[in-house]
Amino acid sequence: MGTLNELIIAFDEGHPVGVLTSTGGISNSVPHIIVDLCKRQVPPNMVFDDDPVKLLDKLEEVIEKYPRPIHEDGRVKDAREQRFHL
Repeated sequence: MGTLNELIIAFDEGHPVGVLTSTGGISNSVPHIIVDLCKRQVPPNMVFDDDPVKLLDKLEEVIEKYPRPIHEDGRVKDAREQRFHL
């Protein structure tokens, strides 16, 4: 439940997320939960891998590519200005 809770918070706030798969628990079900159950898209700043080193590499790439939170409607929040941009 803790993993799912942290995932939901990060997803809702638009933060980059790295999911280490094939570890048991809920990790392999994350795409199913987002797409099939919640009817949403997996955001481009969420990455998956069963190799921790590769996962960190992927996460580093998405953090560089998407440095600000991504919201489902396409907004990114500029923390410095506290405004939303489209």
